[in-house]
Amino acid sequence: KPPRLADRLLEWFVAPHRLEAIQGDLREEFTHQVGRVGLRRAQWRYWRDILGFARPWAIKRQSSEHTSLFFLHPDMLRNYFLIAWRSLTKSATYSVLNIVGLALGMACSLLIGLWVYDELTYDRWLPRHEQIHFVRVNYNFRGGETQTAFATPGPLADVIAHDIPAVAATTILSWPSETLVRVGSKVAKETGQHASVGFFDVFELPA
Repeated sequence: KPPRLADRLLEWFVAPHRLEAIQGDLREEFTHQVGRVGLRRAQWRYWRDILGFARPWAIKRQSSEHTSLFFLHPDMLRNYFLIAWRSLTKSATYSVLNIVGLALGMACSLLIGLWVYDELTYDRWLPRHEQIHFVRVNYNFRGGETQTAFATPGPLADVIAHDIPAVAATTILSWPSETLVRVGSKVAKETGQHASVGFFDVFELPA
């Protein structure tokens, strides 16, 4: 066999597309020289022949016809869009169902996320907001058609404060309404809400 180190040197500097042909010819010549001049002299000649191929034409690498592109390269992006368009037009019904399903799923996810965010951030600006609870009773009423609303019965606040020791204070807010206010001989119409006496015990707001 030819010197292994010499073969490694050849594989290191010779261009890959020329290696097989050059190495095959050198090994064939090495076998011939072993029978003619002996192993030792054939090995020296093998080294000499390998070093003789250290020339530009043997070392120069062959340029690749297909250059690898970055996946965000404009050519790659154009190829992605072309494949996507062909897939859409080839099976239009299936593609429309997939797109509509994806759009509905994303819309539902966004709405659910917004609702959860609103619930978690509701009245966060209030002091001690984590200790404040809103108690309401839903009811249905008919006004041409059945509707659902909510309200808090007046006596419920006193019952909660009396029967539940963990409740520190309660307050009641009325619906927004118009009220006639008389101060002396002056009468004015005011629009707003009325609160019970314990309002500022629950909500720490400037009076």
